Amino acid sequence: MIEPMADPKLSHQLDDKTDDIKKAADVVAAHLKKLEQTQKDAKDDIGSAQWRLKESQIYNITKHFRQIMNQYNEECVAHRDRCKKAIKREFEISGIRRTDDEIEDMIENGFPGTFSFS
Repeated sequence: MIEPMADPKLSHQLDDKTDDIKKAADVVAAHLKKLEQTQKDAKDDIGSAQWRLKESQIYNITKHFRQIMNQYNEECVAHRDRCKKAIKREFEISGIRRTDDEIEDMIENGFPGTFSFS
């Protein structure tokens, strides 16, 4: 996700990878939630060193996962902004005026790339 892409094939590959990441993140989040619930349900061991160790590990893994997903989401937003700026620049060069909402729609619908618009 270094720069906006004009190649539709690369754009589709990026979309596929993004979907894969979202699915994997959902699976990991569900698993972490299940671990947290299992730990909360382990009432017999509350206060033991092993229970505290597990609690700490689950907390740290969950925190790290959230940090990674936040970084990923920030990069997605930054990539989208770069795409938006590139599209806006192309329109300005061509003398075509588009609103930010129209450009957002183009990004959602897969903007075809450099100077291929009417």
